Amino acid sequence: MRNVVLSISDGELAGAIGRTLQDAGQFKVYRSYASTLRELLTTCKIMRAELLLMDVKDKPGLTVPERLAAVEAVRGQLPSCRMVFFCEEPHEGVPSELVREVQHARDTYQIDAYIYTSMPPGYAASLLESL
Repeated sequence: MRNVVLSISDGELAGAIGRTLQDAGQFKVYRSYASTLRELLTTCKIMRAELLLMDVKDKPGLTVPERLAAVEAVRGQLPSCRMVFFCEEPHEGVPSELVREVQHARDTYQIDAYIYTSMPPGYAASLLESL
């Protein structure tokens, strides 16, 4: 069983991903309600996170630079923890710059993967199993 911490602001998405991962039988899922970086880091350490899934949005606390700060902090304590961002595909209302920032984070190995929120949960589970 791999320990997964979900730091996803959308409760419906977090629930769908959590259920799908638990149903896959290879993941033990913890939902983080942390409102600060310190709380998220503490949760990851206590749960011995092997995967950290975070959503990124153009909102305070969820921006790519803020989430990358979380990645750096968690990797400092849990170097083998895999980092995955969830983001919406670019469309009206979702800036393409946000998606470019996420892609750049992946291309520069700051994160291990990213998944569009429009992808079926089963796809996300398969991708996470491969990390």
